[in-house]
Amino acid sequence: MATQIEVKSAIVNNIAKEFFNLLPFYYSDNGAPELVESVEAFRKIISDGVVSNVGGQQNQLVLYEQDYQAQKPPTDFDIMVDNITQCYCEGDVTPGDVAEHVCDSDYGEYSLDAQLTFNSDGQSAQSPYQTLQISTNSGTCQGDITISITSNILSILSQYIPFDYTQVNIDPIQANQVLDTNIFELLPQVSERQQQINKFFSDYSNLKGDYPNFVDDDNDGLFDYPTDRENDNISAGGQSIVRTEDDENDVNDNQSLEWLRNDLNLFLEDVDQRGIDDLDDRPIYEDKSDGYLKIRHMNQFIIVRKEEGTDVGIQDSYLTDGFTITMWVKFLDKVNGGTLFNFGNPLRVENPMGFMLETFIVETDEENQRYLRLVVREEDNGIRDSHFGIGGQPRLDTINDTSGLPALEYDSNYASNYTQVPIDLTEWYFIVANYLPSVNEDGSGFGVPAVNQLPEYWQWNYTGTNYTNFSGLGAKCKVEIISKSDLIRARGFRQS
Repeated sequence: MATQIEVKSAIVNNIAKEFFNLLPFYYSDNGAPELVESVEAFRKIISDGVVSNVGGQQNQLVLYEQDYQAQKPPTDFDIMVDNITQCYCEGDVTPGDVAEHVCDSDYGEYSLDAQLTFNSDGQSAQSPYQTLQISTNSGTCQGDITISITSNILSILSQYIPFDYTQVNIDPIQANQVLDTNIFELLPQVSERQQQINKFFSDYSNLKGDYPNFVDDDNDGLFDYPTDRENDNISAGGQSIVRTEDDENDVNDNQSLEWLRNDLNLFLEDVDQRGIDDLDDRPIYEDKSDGYLKIRHMNQFIIVRKEEGTDVGIQDSYLTDGFTITMWVKFLDKVNGGTLFNFGNPLRVENPMGFMLETFIVETDEENQRYLRLVVREEDNGIRDSHFGIGGQPRLDTINDTSGLPALEYDSNYASNYTQVPIDLTEWYFIVANYLPSVNEDGSGFGVPAVNQLPEYWQWNYTGTNYTNFSGLGAKCKVEIISKSDLIRARGFRQS
């Protein structure tokens, strides 16, 4: 037989053990999700004479006169506990105040059969515990009871997790009088800091996992993702440190081999630089030109015109002979686009004509991306531009399929089908933009899956079967770039 408080204590103790066996977990009390790693944060303590949940080493835990203490006023949790307790009354039950009742007989022993079910798995901030369903077949009761999980409920349950009831209080003044605090002979030969360093390298050796096998399945000269390692990442259920930053999750944020490598690079820049300089015996490149004309911002311009008439010498020839635009450009920011060179305006509504070379920016969550494109309006009002096909997005036929618009105006998703410029505010880039009317764009493989998503095909370097310096197929417009660093390196020099 048992008393009412014994049954209530047994019920709460059963729920507490089931609940905190799931540590660590996330829960949400009508606010931002919180990570619970220990019950200590919810145990009540006495601080400055006030009972609170703020822990501390010198604070005293609150110990109650009896095991189970209903809240004042009673919570949904207290009502749930009282409802289950009534099931064990072996006589008649008389309702009392909220979360209270009177049993005119003894209580049966609690059978420890409560089953807990949560609304989610509680293992991430995206799926925190919010509600708790308690299923019971206790005594005369059968069914489910659902309550919301709050910090108050966690505080109640935390009182039922065992803790050390003893505490040794030391008077520091008396300890200094009795004890000799300068005990040199007991110090280990290896410092505590050295032990930490030794342990770090030992732990790293155990946690880094096996070296992956890198393979090149598509024979493009670049290693593909090592499939033999991804399942060993701790974030995927394995036992090793996450390999790349892309595989990190909320629990392992900034805890990957890639993050560690990048952090170590900040300590070793002189070592890396010294190794490059020692091996590089190329001569230093010296600029040959006495100077250059600088246009400081995009959309600033130089007007080329004749004193008489409107023909500047290319109006009647560029559509038959084609043209090449070359220029050195250093982009000073990551946010602005604009025109680099134009003749007329091929995109205006009334009487469009001419061509333009421009740069534009695509904003992303990580870093903005810069692209270049060449757009040409032909004499039959047809539009040509320099976009090419990539994986998942074949080149569009701007003569027949885009309603007279370039690819970017027709579909903004085609921004990445243009020539991309790396974001480097210290680098110069040499831009070469070509329009070649003799290229058979209309007879190229728009509908051929083997080539319509291949950039090299649309930039004249692939015939469909072989690579070449000029295939005569692809887009009439093409834009290519090379950085000053790469150009100097290709010519056998190095920069100062």
